[in-house]
Amino acid sequence: MSYTYRRFGSQVNVALVAPGQADLAVPEQPQPVTEMMQNYPNAWVRATACAYADAPAGAVYSTVWAWGTRRHHGSGLWPLLVADAAGFHIDRQDQGDYGTAFFAVSAGPLLVADGRPADLTDSLQAGRFTGFTATTRTAQAGVGIRRDGLLVHVVANELTLPELARVLVELGCSVAMRLGAAGGPVYEAGELVHGSEGAGFPCALVFRQAEPAPYLLQHLFGQQEPYRGSSVLGEPVALAEQMESYTHQVNPLAPFYAAHYLELGNRLGLRGDVAYAQALHETDFFRYTGSVQDWQFNFAGIGATAPGTTGAVFAGPREGIGAHLQHLYAYATAVPLPPGMVLADPRFDLVPRGVAPRMGDLNGRWAVPGSGYGQQIDRLLGELLATPARPVNDTEGQATLRALLARRVDMGNAGVTDAPRFEGWQGTVTGPAGTAALAAPAAGAPAIGTLPAAPVPGTATALGGSYFQVVLPGGQSGWVPAGNVRTVAAAPAVAQADAPVVLDPGHGGADTGAVATDGTMEKTVNLAISLAVQQRLQAAGVPVLMTRSADTDVSLVTRACLTNQAGGRLFLSIHHNAASADARGTETYVQGGEEQGTAVVAASQCFGRLLHPSVLEAIAGAGAGTCPPVDRGIRVRLLAATDWRDYYAVLRNTAIPAALLEVAFMSHPADLSCLQNDQFLDGVAAGIAEAVLAWLARARPVEIPIRTLYGLQ
Repeated sequence: MSYTYRRFGSQVNVALVAPGQADLAVPEQPQPVTEMMQNYPNAWVRATACAYADAPAGAVYSTVWAWGTRRHHGSGLWPLLVADAAGFHIDRQDQGDYGTAFFAVSAGPLLVADGRPADLTDSLQAGRFTGFTATTRTAQAGVGIRRDGLLVHVVANELTLPELARVLVELGCSVAMRLGAAGGPVYEAGELVHGSEGAGFPCALVFRQAEPAPYLLQHLFGQQEPYRGSSVLGEPVALAEQMESYTHQVNPLAPFYAAHYLELGNRLGLRGDVAYAQALHETDFFRYTGSVQDWQFNFAGIGATAPGTTGAVFAGPREGIGAHLQHLYAYATAVPLPPGMVLADPRFDLVPRGVAPRMGDLNGRWAVPGSGYGQQIDRLLGELLATPARPVNDTEGQATLRALLARRVDMGNAGVTDAPRFEGWQGTVTGPAGTAALAAPAAGAPAIGTLPAAPVPGTATALGGSYFQVVLPGGQSGWVPAGNVRTVAAAPAVAQADAPVVLDPGHGGADTGAVATDGTMEKTVNLAISLAVQQRLQAAGVPVLMTRSADTDVSLVTRACLTNQAGGRLFLSIHHNAASADARGTETYVQGGEEQGTAVVAASQCFGRLLHPSVLEAIAGAGAGTCPPVDRGIRVRLLAATDWRDYYAVLRNTAIPAALLEVAFMSHPADLSCLQNDQFLDGVAAGIAEAVLAWLARARPVEIPIRTLYGLQ
């Protein structure tokens, strides 16, 4: 009828009680529990002391209602455990009339509220009792109520109050409180199983019948019941810090994904901690010792349906986590995705819907070995839940993630399945009040609401950046066309002195950029100069992150997202121009729109004033008279005179100082001849690198005028 396991180094005893199977024994004067139970008229299986009394003085600190009357008046305002016709509930403050309840008792501070550990400070003070503190490690007892209506009674020989709260959360309690007389006795089947007798207590909880251990407790107690496993649906039990602590004990270099799993899981009504445990199993704690590669961001082996196959590839961690959770959602429910959520899972429609609401239901369905798949994940979940939450230094994890993002970009579309492109842009979105938010990123999709006048969070883009996903004030997710709104990219994840300079070779893959009359492609020249700049900066000790280092497809939004997530110090996009055959020269574009703050814009324009003359000087030295340094100026290009956003997406969506350089014209025969000369390209790269180093050294630039253009003029 009760179950025992170890948690926080303490022996923990748990009993589960159904509504209607609990009573309160209240003597006329405080008594030992043994005397109370000798006088109790009905059969009972468990009895526990509760509420507080000062034995020498005979004063009762707790409020006790029984048999329709208030038997004891507590001096504080602690929560009450109440049993009435509706079942068990915990009222968060000791006040009101409980004359219609079977019983009500205040016995200690609130420990759990809404499925999360509560703030103990206020609750301890409200009780006006100084017999214990939150940090005291002592015998503890607590009682909580699960969402299935069961009462959970926990006693332990040595815990702190926060640890007791975590135990009650792990056992599924949505609300819980400490019981009084924590060191007092607990009797089970007439035997003393906890504490010691010897003091008088104002009352005792009496349990007449106990429930068998439910599936959620199986991994803790090892009961040999038919296995169904942890529920995929519902609210998470673990905290993000606890999940990261567990993972980094095994793999100190693991990126930090726990918060994403909890956040995105909550959007779908899924337990993000269960999905995270599954990801640990599938990826071997993000060490990827199987066929799936780390740069794929495929955390659940989606599409890796045969030995040796690597499966789906995703643009970044949030897309991969979203696809994993959607795949679980497809198995667990037959319900469509929430309105406004873009499908990221390429196999969403290929699985039998609604057949696996619990981990055990995935046995034989998700992976090999099928017979014990759910058990393996529940074992990891149990270990995770038994891990104390401790702060973990994320420096190495951030470095790992930056390397993975760079590797993913380098791999381009290699191995990509038919997964929709679900970009990882984040920031805020503003538009004219009343702008329609659509149910899907498609023209003609029904409207689900409208944008307010104030900025709202933007969480992703779709279809190459033509739509932004937004979160409306009511919590609904919708889509707005990019042309209707203004966006501000999220601040970088890190902003450290050793953060990288981000070099962005324009175009790539299927996007050739300008093509010269002899077939020379702009994407090739962009990459050649960028690689030469990278080599020079790295030789000077500057870390460099390339948005691509091969001929691969990288969307404009991905380039900006990669930059922001990497926490870069400076972003430079390198291009080459094309127009009429007589057009030539070099121009530099800097930030000037409304997306960034004045400090970022000022730093961008400072860099432009260092970069532009440095490149012109390099062209003068390397062109040997063939390519004169024609100065087309430093420019800010905005979308329109009435739309003060940067025209170029990589400048608009990048949250750090950024510039875009157009070196010479591929459409001019003499310029093209120079751009095909390695000595010229290396000279230009040297000029770019010198400007970057000067900017990093806080050099003072020459005050060159900056011209503002609008649209394509």
